[in-house]
Amino acid sequence: MTDKIEIVFVRHGQTKGNEEGKYIGTTDEDLSSYGRECLVRLLRKDVYPRCEMYFISPRKRCRETLETIAGDVPKTVIEEFAELSFGPFENKNYGQLKHDEAYREWVDSAGEKCPEGCEKKSDFIKRNRAALLKLAQLAYEAGAKKVMLVAHAGNAMALTSSYTGCDYYENIPKNGDGYLLEATCEIKDGKVDNISQLGILRGLCS
Repeated sequence: MTDKIEIVFVRHGQTKGNEEGKYIGTTDEDLSSYGRECLVRLLRKDVYPRCEMYFISPRKRCRETLETIAGDVPKTVIEEFAELSFGPFENKNYGQLKHDEAYREWVDSAGEKCPEGCEKKSDFIKRNRAALLKLAQLAYEAGAKKVMLVAHAGNAMALTSSYTGCDYYENIPKNGDGYLLEATCEIKDGKVDNISQLGILRGLCS
């Protein structure tokens, strides 16, 4: 038996670190004033559909984004949807890192050769797939067919690349933008046993 769930994936609004081009993973930043203004403008354009359930990353920028675009709705935090941990590259931008040998090695290895504290891309993808399965199970138990997930660019990259086979860097939503996704869930003994497909139906702002 299979079941389909639509997931409105929204990348959180802009933060000061985003504006400065920094790698922001574990840093728990608030939205910037400009980030909030951009979300309000998108909200007025009816970019964000109403959903039956709402899920967020544990980071403040995701909670603040959801509150800005959907109000004080009930929400479930899924810890595994936290952004990739950048370790020593955290809160730094390319200009600060371009001469760092460990950084160049990390980039050249497509995120697999990591210094201590930096999460491997392959481990991050596994974490995201497990998080998506958890989301699907909670939605299935509630009978929800359309849910929203407010998370990070890395989550979108990890999920779309691992399920569709596209390049990891092909789908990077801008702050406040995202995708309407459709997950095909395989149901066994009353539980979501597997997500066999995850397709992109459309972009939210396109």
